[in-house]
Amino acid sequence: QARRDIVLEALKSKRQYSVLKKTFKDFRGDRELVLVAVARDGHQLAVASEQLKGDWGVALAATKQTKFALKHVAEKVRGDRNFILAIIKWRKRNGVIDDGFQTNLKKHIPPALLKDPEIISALS
Repeated sequence: QARRDIVLEALKSKRQYSVLKKTFKDFRGDRELVLVAVARDGHQLAVASEQLKGDWGVALAATKQTKFALKHVAEKVRGDRNFILAIIKWRKRNGVIDDGFQTNLKKHIPPALLKDPEIISALS
């Protein structure tokens, strides 16, 4: 528990991207720690447990932080229409939809979702 608390404080207090990676054997399945890590650096989703890569909240936090985290989100979640709409709507509200985001979507979500009328509308 003491080690976990130290890792949590390090993640909260510093932009310490490598903390989770260095300790992933012990903490990559700890939802609270992973959430803190991906909120600071969405790329940290890469070292999270498979279960947390499939956790809607964790995946959303990572993809809010960087569009590039989508490639690390579990396939099941990437194929979830509501998840994709949530990302698009959040990024649109926050002014962070760009060509790079749309290119990234095309790489990492099922082609059928790219044809979904509501997703097309949300992207325009």
